[in-house]
Amino acid sequence: MNKSDSEMMNGLLRQKGYLPAAAIEEADLILVNTCSVRAHAESRALGRLGELARLKRKRPDIILGVCGCMAERQRDHLLQKAPYLDFILGPRRLAELPEIVDSVNSRNSPLLCTGPERDPSPPSLHLSLRENNLKAWLPISLGCNNFCAYCIVPSLRGPLKSRDSGEIIKEAESLAENGYREVTLLGQNVNAYGQDRPGEIDFAGLLEQLNAVAGLSRIRFATSHPKDISSRVIDALADLPSVCEALHLPIQAGSNNVLARMKRGYTVERYLEIISQIREKIPKIAISTDIIVGFPGETEDDFEATLALVEEAGFDGAFTFKYSPRPGTPAAEMPDQIPEEVRKARLDRLIKLQNRITQQKNEALIGSEQEVLVEGKNPKRPGFLLGRTRTDKTTTFAGHESLIGQIVNVNITKATTWCIGDW
Repeated sequence: MNKSDSEMMNGLLRQKGYLPAAAIEEADLILVNTCSVRAHAESRALGRLGELARLKRKRPDIILGVCGCMAERQRDHLLQKAPYLDFILGPRRLAELPEIVDSVNSRNSPLLCTGPERDPSPPSLHLSLRENNLKAWLPISLGCNNFCAYCIVPSLRGPLKSRDSGEIIKEAESLAENGYREVTLLGQNVNAYGQDRPGEIDFAGLLEQLNAVAGLSRIRFATSHPKDISSRVIDALADLPSVCEALHLPIQAGSNNVLARMKRGYTVERYLEIISQIREKIPKIAISTDIIVGFPGETEDDFEATLALVEEAGFDGAFTFKYSPRPGTPAAEMPDQIPEEVRKARLDRLIKLQNRITQQKNEALIGSEQEVLVEGKNPKRPGFLLGRTRTDKTTTFAGHESLIGQIVNVNITKATTWCIGDW
């Protein structure tokens, strides 16, 4: 979502006549787009602002702004740590960026633009300055109505707000007409699409309409919530030719005790039932997940249950994290916070297990033929190309750069944890 936000801001600024600077030292305007999901992301942002302070002292005319979730959550703290900022812009106010930039020079104090949007109509995403000319992010909703105990996002990005389906379809058609082969639908919870708009189609209906867009070869989506995934969405994954056989379905923990404290709204048994239903209809699907270790109160037995779940589910990949307390969330105030060294040790064990499973999954593809969208040259292997399968596996193989942008079939002869291909 942050990458999509950055593309939209780039597009809005391009309309105002701004062009990308060749180097940060040459920039007239610098934006730091931030994330608040984990403490590490905020620490990196503060470090970056510290580096930019030297440039700001050297060139006080530079306009320096902080955008995104950290701007919303730590507005006052940012002003204390970086009083040289020209503006702070929350994630629900990004449409106001051009106006904010125009107003900076007429003020003696930083502009603060956070909280609910002033105009409920977001800017058209066709203004986005895309980083890729083959694949595009396509947000379908903003915000979230789930209040997981560890997550700060709903309080920063607001409640669920689905975009109009007609606008989404027009955006997809425009992308296809301009040569884009693949879109990834974005939302804090894509499965909840339409729930806030009476009479609007649901997520499965949106997938059906997007599947009919001429020239659009691949459709992906992230992120799905297990409690909201429906049989119709599973059918769409199975039956719609453009919808890729890849699903990111966060489990977060393999213990019902931990899931209940997280307020996730499902059990391990229900999650495994969903996985079973999906694989029954789509045997070759790749399923990835998110897992948090060291959540407050997580016992060794709880963690062992997570390891057992990972073994049973057989994920193709997993984004794994140590629990990161987020001030303002219920989890941050829970007793039995897990020591850092315990969280780290558990994360190391989980990563080792998942890497082994991923390696096995990839090795099982040796001898198969995979459909690959060729995305570019392999910078580490001259004469080789890079692309992704429908199941989102990174693939490398020998080929001429004239194949970039095409969909080709690749015979898989080798596999590692991170890549498959023919080399």
